[in-house]
Amino acid sequence: MKLKFLSILLLIVMSVSAMPQTVISAEESAASEPVATGFSEVDEEDASVVRSGLEPKHPEAIQTLIDALSVAVPYAVSIPSIEGESPEPKSYEEVKHYKEGDFSDLDLMAQIIWWENGMNSDRCMLLTGSVVLNRVADKGFPDSIYGVWSDKGQYSTYKYIGKDEDIPDHVYDLARELLEHGSLAPADVIYQAMFKQGSGVYEQIESSYSKKDIEYFCYR
Repeated sequence: MKLKFLSILLLIVMSVSAMPQTVISAEESAASEPVATGFSEVDEEDASVVRSGLEPKHPEAIQTLIDALSVAVPYAVSIPSIEGESPEPKSYEEVKHYKEGDFSDLDLMAQIIWWENGMNSDRCMLLTGSVVLNRVADKGFPDSIYGVWSDKGQYSTYKYIGKDEDIPDHVYDLARELLEHGSLAPADVIYQAMFKQGSGVYEQIESSYSKKDIEYFCYR
């Protein structure tokens, strides 16, 4: 549940709790003035509501609730995700319109290491980028940073390419370091995931936000 929406729900609850609970009884309804319908005949369903004794004495309370809902519902649909929530990913097909050259290598590297391991340590982000560079240099993978990231079935975070989010300057500094000085890992370290693969583990890094999660950087 989004935090901002909770305040709107609270407003609704307060409105409901403030509504008087007494209703007009059937006897009181019968003794009150006739309901003006504007028609010669009263619809049977409408008449049954009056006879049931459910007509509120304070319709303004009902209106207050209606007004609150009219604000809350459209607002809940429009508000963005709170910090910490993952954004709704695009499908692979929805990002196909991006092509080689739409982003600089610096932008691409910053996006990759941010979306892959932005919540983890600098070392983890640097090794993530190192795997990308090793793949670029490997004949078994595409020969560009864009190609490696967009390679179908390899990086699920490619769905976030071009997302309108402020990536910290510090992450760009790490990306620049990688592009200027090259991979920090041996050339045959081409796997990065939260599980072991390949012929062995080069390095494993415990997640900064969960001790149960470990990022593995593995040899071919």
